[in-house]
Amino acid sequence: MTVRQPRGETATRATIIGVGALALGWGLWLMTQQSLSDLLSAGAWFVIPAVLSDLLLLPIVAVVGAALTRYLQPWVRLPAQVALAMIGGLTFIALPFLTGLGKQSDNPSLLNRNYPLGLAAYILLILIVTGGWALARRRALRPRSGPAPRADPAAETTW
Repeated sequence: MTVRQPRGETATRATIIGVGALALGWGLWLMTQQSLSDLLSAGAWFVIPAVLSDLLLLPIVAVVGAALTRYLQPWVRLPAQVALAMIGGLTFIALPFLTGLGKQSDNPSLLNRNYPLGLAAYILLILIVTGGWALARRRALRPRSGPAPRADPAAETTW
């Protein structure tokens, strides 16, 4: 079964694809102007984080997420998994800052902040927000206590 797209939507998609193809062509042309060492350096910056993410971070997050799914109560599972994904991604992004990669003694203004404290503050913020979300879910999913609803005596029929 084929779904027909409205005419304007097809034209919009074609325009976006065309602009993207032009931008890709422009970038490839600019790459031909670079030296091999610059290309290898740029390639390392694009490839190494993707490989590390796919081979290191994602399996760890998947295993911990599966364990959380198995052992946590239903009301806290989703907030815990979201917190784990956010903290994992944030930590991965922060690793170069935490390790001081690229720090230069002749440029004291480069990497001059307390990055571990900043990371800890963001992790605390994530835990507070997702913890509040989990508590809201618990409250929403909790069975209501109180007396059971009574049947209307007028609706009863006796034979």
